[in-house]
Amino acid sequence: MDNLDFIHECGQGSSTATLKAVLPSGQVCHVSDNIDPYRFIEECPLLFHAFECGHRGRLEASLDVPSKTAIVSLLRYCYTGDYLDACAHVEHPTLLLHVHLYKIAVRFDIPELQRLIHGNFACQMETAACLPRLPQHLLDTIRFIYEHFDDSMSPIQHGLVNILRNYCISTYIYHKLGMNKEFLNLISEIPAFHQDLCRTVMERDFVDDCRRLCRAQSDYTNAY
Repeated sequence: MDNLDFIHECGQGSSTATLKAVLPSGQVCHVSDNIDPYRFIEECPLLFHAFECGHRGRLEASLDVPSKTAIVSLLRYCYTGDYLDACAHVEHPTLLLHVHLYKIAVRFDIPELQRLIHGNFACQMETAACLPRLPQHLLDTIRFIYEHFDDSMSPIQHGLVNILRNYCISTYIYHKLGMNKEFLNLISEIPAFHQDLCRTVMERDFVDDCRRLCRAQSDYTNAY
């Protein structure tokens, strides 16, 4: 997903700027020295204005981002119109990519990218509900959403959260979430998530599942 071939395939233009990613750990990752800032004027004007004259008059930008893959995906979107790498030899991108990039799309005010992420995220979660195993990084994705998306979020952001809640309820028995120690740990770690799950189940009239969910978490808390 960090393949930057699209930069060269889309033409050089004024590809003389440097972009760096500052990760949550404080690590600074070099992304590319061949960025064309003018490609961002229409798709992401706030990103265009993030570039400033640096060493020897060269345009540079250092962005605080959740992951390097997320910023590469933003570049891919600005250059090609899609943030997913069509040439990647993977069946699905990790769920974390969607929510990491969504946070960046909100920060840089890119509603079209937010809608695209929402649609891809919904499709991937729908597919995951039919598979025998939990999707990769599901728990980290839930943790990230509850840490970074608050009650003041947009309707689309609410949609991402609701997709996750409904997935957990729909697959609670099928994926044996009530016996998953890491999932139960997450419920204890994020009380708001547990409350939202119970509320969602009651709204869907799955009363028995709601009791099962609440009882499973209570039993787990008492045991540990």
